Amino acid sequence: MRELINLYEANEHFKSGIESITGLNPGSSSVIFVCKDNAIIEMSHEQECCESVIIEGADSYDNKDDIYTDCDWCEMSEEVSHDTISDNLCFNAFDSFTWTFYKVKTNRGYDTIRWYGESNGYYSEEVDFFYLGQFNEKGEDSYD
Repeated sequence: MRELINLYEANEHFKSGIESITGLNPGSSSVIFVCKDNAIIEMSHEQECCESVIIEGADSYDNKDDIYTDCDWCEMSEEVSHDTISDNLCFNAFDSFTWTFYKVKTNRGYDTIRWYGESNGYYSEEVDFFYLGQFNEKGEDSYD
């Protein structure tokens, strides 16, 4: 099961706390959160064709500070900082780029996840959230 959800719906799971997180590193195209309510949430871009959307960085990664694992609660908000068509096509191979910043706070600290997307201007550069299913009692994921 891979169901597109919005940030509000993702936050409903995040507020239970985070058991574990994988993929939060530069160059990654997907982050997986296992929440304390057993929900598995993916943060990624749904690839269409000729676009690229990756994590440029995260403060927690840069500072080697894990504010996620076994936190009691988590809340995330989005800020789109830059969405433009490049004036100098020789400088950039892509015509359009978008910086998306996710501000995260947990009971253990704060983080900013920086996503960078680029395309020819036709394709989306958005980051989405997907509900992947529930972790079962054996500690195994139940998503396909």
